[in-house]
Amino acid sequence: MGRELARTFEFELRGDPAAKLQAIKTAAAEKGVVFRGNVKKGTFHIDIDLFLKKVRVLDGSYTINEGRIRITVKKIPPNYTWEKAEAELRGFVERD
Repeated sequence: MGRELARTFEFELRGDPAAKLQAIKTAAAEKGVVFRGNVKKGTFHIDIDLFLKKVRVLDGSYTINEGRIRITVKKIPPNYTWEKAEAELRGFVERD
């Protein structure tokens, strides 16, 4: 499940990194994405139940440095395009 071709996206973080990361985690959680980590680095994912077992359909990591967040997506769901993945991530980051 999901395509495993990594891509990296980088976005500017405006404001306090800790507050911004919390806003990103909240926005992501509304879409079912679990972000774990701190203001330096972390991971994110979505697991779905499929035939009585969990399957990871979205997987990636992030780093924060000098007012920027660098997000590496390792796997996206089969029905996603990379453009859609980038737009979703941008929405999480740019949400106030």
